Amino acid sequence: MAWIFYTIVRCCLYSLLRISFQRAIRFRVDFLLNFLEGGSFWLINYVFFSAGNHLLSANASSSSYNMTLVYYFQIFIGLFYGAFIDNITDLKYYVSRGDLDWMLLKPVDSQFYISFRFISFGHIVSGLVAVPVLLRAVQQAGGALSCTNLLIGGIYLLLSLCNAHSVLTIVTSLAIALTASGNVSGVVMPMIDLAKYPRQMYPRKAFALLTAIVPVIGTCNLGNAALMGKWDRGTLASSTLIAVFLLFATHFVFHKLCIYYKSSGS
Repeated sequence: MAWIFYTIVRCCLYSLLRISFQRAIRFRVDFLLNFLEGGSFWLINYVFFSAGNHLLSANASSSSYNMTLVYYFQIFIGLFYGAFIDNITDLKYYVSRGDLDWMLLKPVDSQFYISFRFISFGHIVSGLVAVPVLLRAVQQAGGALSCTNLLIGGIYLLLSLCNAHSVLTIVTSLAIALTASGNVSGVVMPMIDLAKYPRQMYPRKAFALLTAIVPVIGTCNLGNAALMGKWDRGTLASSTLIAVFLLFATHFVFHKLCIYYKSSGS
């Protein structure tokens, strides 16, 4: 049974990557524009935090933490945009055009298909190019690039992607029940963008509240701290449980709202 499941998942992922790569080759300008978009996010954040550290006369440790978080967030946002953003945010168009009709009939989980329908390699590359820069910045900040710290930082990056995917999917899924819900995803994206700011910028209660609403704000900061060697097993375990719970909640909410779906296709 496990072998059959593995074979199905492998075939689905292979087809996904093949179709996405063919799409990227066909629309080369789109690939370039996505890469430049991701690079512009990085440049803006770099200039903003560099200027902020200078104007506020931040100490060396705070300045180093802020800059490594910029690079860590760039990796996260590049992977998130590349894997999910164009797929999930287009759900409102799938509903309004009636495309969701045939998507629900496909012999694959509807949420999985919509979430991973296409991959934007331009955004992913714009995130991956920040990896060596982040590693260099961690070294300059005095962090120990041990295999353990890199592994924990990678786990928090994966948890951040899961949390952002869950929150965006839950909110955007309102389009299924409401049919004409407008740009509901526009409420979530500014909240996810708050993950690029260090937790020291927030009052303690405000940071706790924001993390409870959008957990990716906390996991990005925890992942960046893990690369510097500051992590503990209890926080990692609780963060993993929250991410798993959100994934199951997302699956439940999406399929529950599908019950109320009324085709708007002509």
